[in-house]
Amino acid sequence: MKNIYKYIPYDEFELTLNLNNNDVYKKLLEEVETDYSKRKKNVITGSFESKKQFEGTIDLYKFEINRLISNRNSFLPNIKAEIITVDENTTLIKGNQKVETGIIIFGIVWILGALFALVMTIVYSIINKQFDPKIFIPLIFLFGGYGLIMGSFIVERNNTREFFKKLFPELKNAR
Repeated sequence: MKNIYKYIPYDEFELTLNLNNNDVYKKLLEEVETDYSKRKKNVITGSFESKKQFEGTIDLYKFEINRLISNRNSFLPNIKAEIITVDENTTLIKGNQKVETGIIIFGIVWILGALFALVMTIVYSIINKQFDPKIFIPLIFLFGGYGLIMGSFIVERNNTREFFKKLFPELKNAR
C-alpha cells in the first residue's frame, strides 16, 4: 500500500527531534501565523502578506498548517501532524501532507474525461481501420493533468521538508 503514495498527492512523514514538546511548540509558533488579523492585505494585488512562512493552528500536541504564498495555488498541501513526546528530550512529529479534496475531485474528473476521449479516439481509429493522430490530444490532456497535480504537489512537499529541516536543526531522524 505504501507504493501507491508515489502516484497520488499524499505524503506521510515522521520527524524525530532532540527537543522537548514545549520547544517544538515554540519553534512552530515562531514560523506559523496563527492570528489571521496580523496579516496585512496588499492594496494593489489584494493578497495577504506575512513575515511568517505558514499559517494554521497549533497546540502542544498537534498542528494543521498551510504554506503562505502571495498568489493563489490550489495545489499547496495541507499539513496535519501530531506532536508526540517520546521522552524528556525527544519528540516525534508524525503527520501527512495532502492536497485539498476539491483538487482530488477535479483531478479525477479531468483524468476520466481524458480517458473517455482517448477510448473514443481509439474506437474511431479501429472503426476506420487507420491510425488517427488525434489520439495524442487526449494523451496530452491525460498526462498533462496528472503531471500538473503531481508536479505541483512534489515541489511543495519538498519545500515543506526543507522548511522542517531548517526549522529544526536538532532533527535526529526524518522519514
